[in-house]
Amino acid sequence: MAFESKTHGGFLYKRTIDKLVGGGKIDWNSGPVLRKIENTIAKVNKRGALRIKRKARSIVRMRAYDTGALMKSINAYPSKFEFSGSVKYSRKIYTEWVIGAGNEKVDYAGHVELGRYFKDTGKRIAAVPFMRQAAADTRRWMRPRMVAALRSAIK
Repeated sequence: MAFESKTHGGFLYKRTIDKLVGGGKIDWNSGPVLRKIENTIAKVNKRGALRIKRKARSIVRMRAYDTGALMKSINAYPSKFEFSGSVKYSRKIYTEWVIGAGNEKVDYAGHVELGRYFKDTGKRIAAVPFMRQAAADTRRWMRPRMVAALRSAIK
């Protein structure tokens, strides 16, 4: 599940930064400024991913599922494929996180999140969205923090 502000691969740098910094000028060839921006994005995205994980677990916990296996299967980790960082500085900064639910024992996480329909019986099981709700709440929480963090990193 990706955040509203995808930041890997310099996506944020290609957008107009005027809205974020209030018209400030940035020297894009400046290594220290880019490092500060990358570190800031990584920190805010990490906080957002861990918040989604906590909120999704609390939503599942409130629904009082029997074993707690679904709640324990919700996890957040940095993407192994998407990272920012220059080869020149030989470092990796993980700016995109993966938040997932389910594992080998909990193969029903998708059915809980999205609901299920059985063609042969015509029965429906209602969806109980725990990941989408957590992501929506966190998106509203994360946007002002990202803007404030970027403004302070650029100053």
